[in-house]
Amino acid sequence: MGAVMVPSFNFGTGDWELEFWFLPRTFIRNYGTIIGNSRSTWGAGSRFVMIYGDAAAHRNRLAVGGFDAKTGGGVYEEAGNPVAVSAALSIGVLRHVCVNKLGSLLRIWVDGGMAGSGSTTATWNFGSPGLLLGANGWDGVSSYLDAEVFDMKVRAVPVRT
Repeated sequence: MGAVMVPSFNFGTGDWELEFWFLPRTFIRNYGTIIGNSRSTWGAGSRFVMIYGDAAAHRNRLAVGGFDAKTGGGVYEEAGNPVAVSAALSIGVLRHVCVNKLGSLLRIWVDGGMAGSGSTTATWNFGSPGLLLGANGWDGVSSYLDAEVFDMKVRAVPVRT
């Protein structure tokens, strides 16, 4: 299959895939947003791919979610949000990460292995008003990410099925 151009980061309830290399430098806060949508406030529709920090319950683990990320029902769904990986990442170790959504199935791979999965029926808009790298999905500035992100790929048609 040839490359599929992504004309918009508003995937709605459709399928999508985000793939990148990730090198954490430190875990100093509650979270660090790797990818977020630029919402003006933390609330319905806020979406992210993030790493929990040293002070968080899911310490040093990748997570995908946001406010109402499971159902779109207007609530903060903290447990996994809706997906958090089970194993912590290490500082200074380069990791290959892929996150995708097929139907209602949301999955995270780390270094080629399935690291977490969950379900979502919510709308995923990483284009409201823009996809941000290394910045929060609710104000665009308050992420505490201390990492390097390489070779980001965004696909409207997932490669990993």
